[in-house]
Amino acid sequence: MEENFEELRGEFRALGDEPPKDVAVLEECLSVAQMMRLSAEEFCNKWTSYALEKKKSGAPETSVDVSLFRQHLLSLSERKQREQQSTDLVQPMDFASEDTPFMTTDDFFNLQNYGVPEIPISMAKKKNETETSRGNLGGGTSAEIHRGSAVIHKLLGERRESDDTWVSRTDRGQVEVEHVFSDPPGGAETYDSVVPTHIVKSSLEGRGDDQQYMFDEIPDMLENTRERVRRCESAFYRHLKAKNLLIEDIRAGPEAFCQASPDPVLAVGRIRIELERGSNTDGVQPRNRINAKSTLLESDEGNIVKLDLEQVSSGVALAPGMVVAVEGVNADGRKISVSGLHDDTYQLGSGPGKELPNDLMETSEGSGLVKTVVATGPFTTTESVAFKPLDDLLAQVRIAKPAVVVLIGPFIPEAKSPALDKVKAKILPEELFTEVFLPKVRECLESLADDGVSAKCFLVPHLDDSFSDFVVPQPPLDLSNAGDLGYSTAMGNIELLTNPSFINVGAGRGVNIGLTSLSILEDLSAECMILGPVEDRISALCTALVKQRSFYPLYPPSANVPIDTHGLQRLEFPAEQDLDIMIVPSRLKNFAKKVHRNVVCVNPGSICKYDRSGTYAEIVVDLNNSTDRVRRVSVIHV
Repeated sequence: MEENFEELRGEFRALGDEPPKDVAVLEECLSVAQMMRLSAEEFCNKWTSYALEKKKSGAPETSVDVSLFRQHLLSLSERKQREQQSTDLVQPMDFASEDTPFMTTDDFFNLQNYGVPEIPISMAKKKNETETSRGNLGGGTSAEIHRGSAVIHKLLGERRESDDTWVSRTDRGQVEVEHVFSDPPGGAETYDSVVPTHIVKSSLEGRGDDQQYMFDEIPDMLENTRERVRRCESAFYRHLKAKNLLIEDIRAGPEAFCQASPDPVLAVGRIRIELERGSNTDGVQPRNRINAKSTLLESDEGNIVKLDLEQVSSGVALAPGMVVAVEGVNADGRKISVSGLHDDTYQLGSGPGKELPNDLMETSEGSGLVKTVVATGPFTTTESVAFKPLDDLLAQVRIAKPAVVVLIGPFIPEAKSPALDKVKAKILPEELFTEVFLPKVRECLESLADDGVSAKCFLVPHLDDSFSDFVVPQPPLDLSNAGDLGYSTAMGNIELLTNPSFINVGAGRGVNIGLTSLSILEDLSAECMILGPVEDRISALCTALVKQRSFYPLYPPSANVPIDTHGLQRLEFPAEQDLDIMIVPSRLKNFAKKVHRNVVCVNPGSICKYDRSGTYAEIVVDLNNSTDRVRRVSVIHV
């Protein structure tokens, strides 16, 4: 028993948390772990995710905390069992059975009698007949969009209990929390209705032959990961010298990693851990977690040295893959006793600034206040395909009248859903998207145009989308099989973005917004180590992303993130522009926090959770305020 206690205590300490002091609490933790068949590491990881969602910090302190956590795990287990019990729509037929009727030639043309689903009509279309370019959707030729097949309308007309649950909710339109970052002047606020927008940086311009995921060779992967270290090394040295942050005659370069000397050294490299192996997926040996005694630093040439971080107390988050510069003494040639750690690569990429298009060089002629709505999918409940959450969201968008609308996937999730599976058996997911989802968005933009608001809508794909490329960086949604989208002004205001993407909103310098659908906060929280005191864990994670100038600095990545190492640089922030807002969707509790260099990080939450109401974010930016670009962020229930 005591051995099990020590294992639990060790895992909590590895996460940077002080283990429970009460033995009774430890006994209950061990009991829950045994009941749910969890290892000590799995138990502590699940507790960390639960604590972040509930805005708790540290290990469980009382028996009540453990009891609530046990109920949470049981609820998740029951939900998983219900999903596993749902049967497939079409059961495969055992043609080897004696009960199977003989299939004649005529029967071959009526395969549905034998349990074979109808082939989607669109699959028989030739691709060149329905080819549609990505990016701006206003390039079609038809006068109207093809509105829904009979199959879609029949399925949309089916009434389900989840629809009643959704309609009967009581928190519709309520502001859950409002984060104010600058005091507004007196008087009523007026918002600009026409705002220029510009894509600052796209992580991937269309589909190209340079996507190498699953075809990367190990030497290429090593070279691609070390290229970022190579770019940062000289910049780190110049910056620290210019700021007089380095000791005179400090040694740098390869000798800092391997030559024993009592003199101070400067070493730049990416963080690694000892005995990297396995993955976090079931059935594979779990990967070791980072801690103060297992941290390594790898140079751009592959030299590796161990780090002694006992003297570091600057409140920094470290995770495998991050690029840092360390100062210290390498007395034995194998370990650097670190006295100073520099993880801020943000200023290293700052350049003279990229010249913007002419329409963005002008100053704002209106009030300078721009309203932006950001919402994350899924956009329909798990038991319905009626997209009622999307309808309610767009109804609130019509009332708010924002100049920019950002919708982040998944739009048609790949996750198992009886309602969606029934639709996918009849039509392609991209047809459901273009015949149901896009027309709803188009009608909303047309309604805003009638009210004098020329709104721009940006769509960011998700790895869980049924018709998106499963690779990071992720290209825009592929609608080549969806048919003719038609032409309209509203459709021309819908932009398909890559994942991640960076846009500029407003005249003049405008406001730079970084967008992604990657679950980087959850992955980073599971893999990082925080040294020294921090305000809160979420702020520390967001600060780490800003300092690393990357939407996914973690490497090796999570098992669910298919990184193409050739595109690592495309995950970084644009070097010529400063970031103002970073959208980082997550299953964690929604938030809006101002972190390093006044970057406001926002998790809007998802607009629906199973059949329950979720949240979205309404962001008001002030183009005329040179210091506090973001006035407020409101998290609102759909």
